[in-house]
Amino acid sequence: MKHVFISPVTKVIVYTLALLTFFPAAFSATAASDAGEPLQALVQGEELYSRARRMFYNDESEPETIGGSLRTARELFKQLPEGDEKYCHLALVEFLLAEISEAAGKNNEAARAFSTAGDLAQKALEFNEKSSDARRILADTYMRLMEYKGTLYMITKGPQARTLLNKAVQLDPQNYAAYNSLGIYYLNAPAIGGGSLNRGIDTLHLALESDDEFDNFISHIWLGIAFREKNDHEKARAHLQKALVTYSNSSWAKSLLEL
Repeated sequence: MKHVFISPVTKVIVYTLALLTFFPAAFSATAASDAGEPLQALVQGEELYSRARRMFYNDESEPETIGGSLRTARELFKQLPEGDEKYCHLALVEFLLAEISEAAGKNNEAARAFSTAGDLAQKALEFNEKSSDARRILADTYMRLMEYKGTLYMITKGPQARTLLNKAVQLDPQNYAAYNSLGIYYLNAPAIGGGSLNRGIDTLHLALESDDEFDNFISHIWLGIAFREKNDHEKARAHLQKALVTYSNSSWAKSLLEL
């Protein structure tokens, strides 16, 4: 009888096919478990991030506690598959960490974290150039870094921020966070850079169509600021009070009401 040589690789293939034939349920269950892990990480990470953001803006906890939650969220988001969603979530975490550092007066640390958030948003755009969220986050980092990087940075990045935000709302007309950012841009930019108080107010009103409480909080805060600039103190007060309905402990809203 003639002996047939079977290579080790062939033996592995045959063995694997046999397992798939006789134990399909076990393999499908394992695959489902593996597929569920990134989803679970996403859900848990988003819950931690949303809770941390609320704690920060509503003055509910100490910076160290909020930072700890965000660092845990960051580790969960790192488990997501490579793609724009992963890097948008990581960018949001870094952006909020930057805001916490800024509030604590740690400006160098804040600037570094804002820059990291921008780099992550850029990476998200490399995966998906049509990502509305990535464009909005990148524009936000440009606007926040203007406080740290001076006039030349402002001159070059200001127009880029506006372009990014206009494209973000064009790509996703329901990206209300982008409408908020665009409204804030119009309120703060000089006229030569497209700044306009009335245009800012109109854009922030568009953002109020959002069902998200954080979006609404930001809209009302900045509408309060805008109407105060117009010397319409009644409307300013009404919007700031609505912001406090959302985040009743917000020192930001309370301090603006006291002005």
